[in-house]
Amino acid sequence: MGDHRDRPQGLCGFSHVGPPGSRGVVDVAQIETKEQCWYFLRGCCSKGLACPYAHHEPYQEANYQQGLQQLLQQPLDCDPNSLVLGVEEMKVPARFARALIGYGGENIKLLQQVTGCRAYLEAAKDAEGEDGFRILKIQGIPLQRAHCKELVQSHYASAQQAKMLKYDNHSATDPLYTAVKVALSAHGAEDLEDDLELAKIRSKITQFARKCGEGVDVTCTKEPSFEMVVRKLARNFFSPLCQTYYEKNWFNRTDFQLVLEAAVRELVDPELVAAHEGLLERLICESHDLAKEEKSFLPQIWELARPLFDGQKTRKTATYALETGRYNALIGHDEGTGTERAENFLRNWIQSTLDSITMECGDPCAIATEEKLTEVYAGLLNSCNEDGASIALPQRWACEALPPPEGWRSLVQQLIAAGVVTCRVRVQDRSEGKASGKGGKSSKGVKGPRSPAPPAASPAPSAVPGSLSAAFAWGKGQDYPERPAEPFQPPRRPSTAPHGEGVGLPSVYVRRRGNYGTGS
Repeated sequence: MGDHRDRPQGLCGFSHVGPPGSRGVVDVAQIETKEQCWYFLRGCCSKGLACPYAHHEPYQEANYQQGLQQLLQQPLDCDPNSLVLGVEEMKVPARFARALIGYGGENIKLLQQVTGCRAYLEAAKDAEGEDGFRILKIQGIPLQRAHCKELVQSHYASAQQAKMLKYDNHSATDPLYTAVKVALSAHGAEDLEDDLELAKIRSKITQFARKCGEGVDVTCTKEPSFEMVVRKLARNFFSPLCQTYYEKNWFNRTDFQLVLEAAVRELVDPELVAAHEGLLERLICESHDLAKEEKSFLPQIWELARPLFDGQKTRKTATYALETGRYNALIGHDEGTGTERAENFLRNWIQSTLDSITMECGDPCAIATEEKLTEVYAGLLNSCNEDGASIALPQRWACEALPPPEGWRSLVQQLIAAGVVTCRVRVQDRSEGKASGKGGKSSKGVKGPRSPAPPAASPAPSAVPGSLSAAFAWGKGQDYPERPAEPFQPPRRPSTAPHGEGVGLPSVYVRRRGNYGTGS
């Protein structure tokens, strides 16, 4: 070893040359070739550089520690004229900090040993989540700092490649993954997301599409029609998709019809798909638009309407009623143009919501007063999208529906008052029917002669179309949707009502007319 007392400050005072096996020198020839990591080859190894198996071929990922050890035995070629110590800052992504430090700090210690400079991480103010940054401070002479930055960038590229392999591990011939790539590339998602985030999005959407068949009778042995199978697949697909990506700029303008069609062809019995090949395109089109319209609005209910209610149980009941009511209004008729169509939609939505609250609590105002419900609906209607249209109205004609001259609040107040009266009349009619149908016993327990049954009262107008009354039958002929036993949260999905024998949802949606209901 040489004497380091006469060496300039900043340079290592010891020689890095010596026989193999000596201290500070790594015998590269004696490094055994490690076996390939089975988990890394499948993109799921979580140990990183601490893994005892090799992470290089056939993916060409550089073995960071082995590369640094090879550099350790090479002399550092410094310019004698550049011996001034200094400190330099380098921004590194927060998600890369763990890989840079290594298990027990082994990576950053080895980095300092090779470059001869001091490197340490400091937390930055903007290091929030995976998109934040950490500050790497590098202290040494200019050449040492440049060498350290180069090695850090090389290590970051290798870590990024390893993460890419974790998500981008789908086959090139996979029709579902190909449909996801086409759908995202056609609407500018590739320009708004970096490569790693785009690979994660593609992988997640593919998983959502493959899992949308869970709980659905894809053989159509229990479902009343093939149309209902497609509708359920679409709703199951968009439920997690909208919840995860509804804030992305590219989401609203992205068309996922190719993805939905590929999922239907993969999950449903091929013979059943072949038997309905002529109807498949129309079913995919209308199921896609209806499910996306329904599920895209659920986060708005959770953000805008849910905080206005007090108590966990009250919020749960109100959220479910709003979701179910809007779904029933979406599948109903929407005749008329402009404000007329919006008024019909709001009437069906409010009435169906009040019906759901009445069936749950016994009174339409049990969880909130009419003023509170008016505030909820007015807040949803006054929230607008980028085009200035209300987010609460169906987006296919929301731009045509101008608010009334007196505003939405006045119209909502009138519709809620009328809906409350209708619900209370129904409750009273049911109570009178039960009291008079107990075999001659009056409601006060006084015995008397059996009286004839009173004439059936004319039913109030339903919130859903007449063709769907049998489909959404609940109890003894009431047209209320059945509440699921364990609704998904958040957001809670509306119920899928049971259908009677031979009764199905209307499916004559025509895109140019903008109608989800029947064509009659």
